[in-house]
Amino acid sequence: MKKFISLTGVGMLLIAQCNMATAKEIDQSVIEDTVHQVGKLMENNYVSAEQGKQTAELLINKLGEGAFNNITDSKVLADTITDTLREVTGDKHLRVRAARSGGKHHTEEDLINEQLDRQERDRYRNNGVHQVRKLEGNVGYLELTGFQHLSNAKAPIDAAMSLLASSDALIIDLRKNGGGSPSTVQYLCSYFFDEKLLLNSLYWREGDVTDEFWTLESVNGQKLPEIPLYVLTSRRTFSGAEEFSYNMKTRERAVLIGETTGGGANPGGMFRVNDHFGVFIATGKAINPVTGTNWEGTGVVPDISVSKDEAFDKAVALASEQASIVREKRRTVFKAAMTEMTRMLDNVGEKVSVESLKAHQSTFFSQMTAFARTLSLSEGQINGMGYDYLMQKQQPATALLIMQFNVHLHPNSANALDSLGEVWLKLDRPKEAKANFLAGLSLVGEDNHRLRDILQKNLQKADDKLNAT
Repeated sequence: MKKFISLTGVGMLLIAQCNMATAKEIDQSVIEDTVHQVGKLMENNYVSAEQGKQTAELLINKLGEGAFNNITDSKVLADTITDTLREVTGDKHLRVRAARSGGKHHTEEDLINEQLDRQERDRYRNNGVHQVRKLEGNVGYLELTGFQHLSNAKAPIDAAMSLLASSDALIIDLRKNGGGSPSTVQYLCSYFFDEKLLLNSLYWREGDVTDEFWTLESVNGQKLPEIPLYVLTSRRTFSGAEEFSYNMKTRERAVLIGETTGGGANPGGMFRVNDHFGVFIATGKAINPVTGTNWEGTGVVPDISVSKDEAFDKAVALASEQASIVREKRRTVFKAAMTEMTRMLDNVGEKVSVESLKAHQSTFFSQMTAFARTLSLSEGQINGMGYDYLMQKQQPATALLIMQFNVHLHPNSANALDSLGEVWLKLDRPKEAKANFLAGLSLVGEDNHRLRDILQKNLQKADDKLNAT
C-alpha cells in the first residue's frame, strides 16, 4: 500500500508522536543509531535509488567527520539530519522529526489522545475547506488550507461547490495550503473539466508502478468547465496544492496569481527510525502528462507574479472583469433565444389547431426542451407563458402545447396538471380537464390546502360541464 502525504492508521500515530517535539537530551549512541537508520531507510525507500544511496553515504561520512558530535538536543539533531538529506536531493518533503517524549515514555494513551487532537483540529478546519464566500460582482471565493483524505473532504468540498455553482467567476485560494491527498486533488480538479483528461501520474519506487489520476466522469455537484478560474499561490503552497495549481496551469484551465510555490512534487510517508525519531521519506514522484516532468525543486511559477498579500486584490479585479463579460454574454444569448422562442410560439399559433396537436407535439417538445435549457426556464415561467398565450394572445392551441410540455418536464407537479386542466376546460373539453385535475389531486401535498382547494373547485367545474352535456 502506497504511503501518500495524507496518512492514516499507524502512520498517523507516528506523525502524532513526532509532531510538536519538545527538546529531549540524547547521547552519542542515539545519534549514531539514528544516522545509520535514517541512511538505511533513505537507501531502501527514497524514490531515486541513486540519490537515496548517495544520501546514506553522505550521512555516514558526516558522522565519521564528527558533524553530529556534541549535539544533545533531539530537535537540533533532527534539523541537522534533515539539512543533510536535502543536500543531495533538494527534496523539501524530507524531514526528520523528534518524538515528543523521546519515545520510551510515550504511552498508547498519549498516542490516542494526540490522534484525537488531530481529528479535532481537522474538524475545526472543516477538513481543509476553510472559507466559502460570494464576493461583489458574483465572484465566488474558496479558501482551502489542505487536501484532506477524500473520505473526509468530499462532503465539505461538495457543499462549497454547491454554494459557488451560481458564480460568474471563481477564485480558489491555496496560499496557506500545504497539500494532502492526491485523490482529493483529483476530485476537485474534476469539477472544472467536462472531458476525460489525465491530470497527473505518480510513480512509486516500491513495485516500480505508476498510478494515473484522470478527471472523474462525475462529481456530487454541478461541473463548472467554463467558469473563469483563478488560483492564488504563495511560497507556502506545497505538495498537493502545487499539483492542483500545476494541473490547472498546464491544462490552461486557470490563471495562477501570487508567488512561486514551495517546490515539493514527491509524495511519500512517515517511517519510524527508532524510539526517538521518525523520518518522512518521498517514495514517489509526480509526472505531469503535458510537461513530462513536475515542479520538484522549482515550484509552480504563477501566470501573474505578485506578493501573496497582493494576490487576492489582483484576482478579485480580474475575476470581476471576467464575471461581467460572462453576464453580458449570457444576456445576449438569452435575448436571442427568447426572441427565437417567441417567434416559434407565434408561428405555432398560426399553423396548429387543437385538433392537430398530436401531429406537432413531438417537434414542439424537442424545440422547447432546447429553449428551456438555454433560458433556464422554471416550471413557473413555462406556466406563465402558457397562460399568456391562452388569455392575452388568444392562441389556445399554443397554450395547450406549452402546458403539456410543462407536465412533460414536471410530471409530478400538481400545479402543472391543474394549469393543463384549466386550458382543457377553457377549450370546453371537460373530460380531458377532469383527468388532469384528478391526477393533480393525487399528487398534491396534504399541507398544500390552497392548491388542493383550487383543484377540487376546478374538478367540480369539469363535472358540472360533463353533467350538462
